[in-house]
Amino acid sequence: MRLSIFPNDVRYGMGRIYLIGFMGTGKSTVGRELEARLGYELIDTDEMIVSRDGRDIPAIFNISGESYFRKLESEVIADIAEKEGNYVVSCGGGVVLSEANTKLMRSSGRVIWLLASPKEILRRLENDSGRPLLQGKKTLSDIEAMMESRYEAYKKAAHGTVDTDGADVSEIASRIIDMMGGD
Repeated sequence: MRLSIFPNDVRYGMGRIYLIGFMGTGKSTVGRELEARLGYELIDTDEMIVSRDGRDIPAIFNISGESYFRKLESEVIADIAEKEGNYVVSCGGGVVLSEANTKLMRSSGRVIWLLASPKEILRRLENDSGRPLLQGKKTLSDIEAMMESRYEAYKKAAHGTVDTDGADVSEIASRIIDMMGGD
């Protein structure tokens, strides 16, 4: 059964749920759960960038730099914001660093900020080598500093927040659906 959590969602351009948050907060995992439960199509912005560019994220950062990556990310967000249909969008952790991205996401859907403690993020990412911004910086203090530097941007972008620490993916998805008035 397909659940619509927004009244007349496609007509009003609100058939999108953008999941934002720091890396390791569960955006991709929660996105897959919401896709299964709502019948919305899942879009992962990082996967779209890799598909368009032909290189993985670390290669893009290492060869072309973060500014090039952010340019691609903004193009992807603009494309998603104009698509017709219902989507769950798992966004890269830095998508909110662009005010234009934030405006597009807020005007074309609902933005949910997934939270996790720095300690939990460190635990989740300790064996993940695909995070270029954490290369050589995988300490609690480095994660805390990066999270703090993005805090206001996440806060400004979000329509709502869900803490993922200690919660299973089904519980997190249910919270999001409840926040949006879903049945």
